[in-house]
Amino acid sequence: MKGSTSMAVRANVVLLSMSTACAAVCILSIGLLLGGTDGANEKLKPCIVVLASILIWLVRRAARHEFHSALMTHKVQFVGNALDEALIARDYPAAWLVQLHLELRGIRCSDL
Repeated sequence: MKGSTSMAVRANVVLLSMSTACAAVCILSIGLLLGGTDGANEKLKPCIVVLASILIWLVRRAARHEFHSALMTHKVQFVGNALDEALIARDYPAAWLVQLHLELRGIRCSDL
């Protein structure tokens, strides 16, 4: 598998697993607060999937927005003409979102 493809797959798997974990904690906590989860596991699973999907969409949207903001303020620079590596300024407040956006697309990231 190509390096950029494996990086994009890894970033997507990490985003999926983190979103699912956050959604599961939230939904199960709400279930426990509302009277336990006895026999309600089958009803909670679709809620976890829906909430995880919403979280993924929100994080991707925020990452895309931060990437465009960083690009406009010249906090992101691409190395070479191939656009397969980018440099992100360390002082950018949401550098992790910019890195996530780039890695979801298979672009390697480094600090400026």
